[in-house]
Amino acid sequence: MNKLKSILVALVLALMFVACGDEAQKDNFLYTIECDALNAGLNSFAVTEYVKEKVTTGEDSQFGFFGEIASSDELATNVFNGCFGKINEVEFCAMMMKGEYFDFKLVRKATSRFPGKVVATKRYKGTK
Repeated sequence: MNKLKSILVALVLALMFVACGDEAQKDNFLYTIECDALNAGLNSFAVTEYVKEKVTTGEDSQFGFFGEIASSDELATNVFNGCFGKINEVEFCAMMMKGEYFDFKLVRKATSRFPGKVVATKRYKGTK
């Protein structure tokens, strides 16, 4: 299912690129959601499993936009912020001790003309 989704996204992006032409300020921008258990502590396995159930990350989370960099980043940030609806913040944060945290990053992949960049982040802090 994810491979089919990736193929469809690539096809749509290619068609949009052909339809719009190769303008100097526009490009196809691909984004992924990455996660870092920077300090997940003793309960890191349970925290990681919870994330796997609730949020699609890594290559499976890849999506793209064609356009100017600022507008593409803004659209991607909106998608990124909508990805956390399945996470019960109180429950998730209670799985980690105070001082522990789990970060999600929205990463724009580099293109031939634009560098890669972390566009947005979301941090969940432990409350135990």
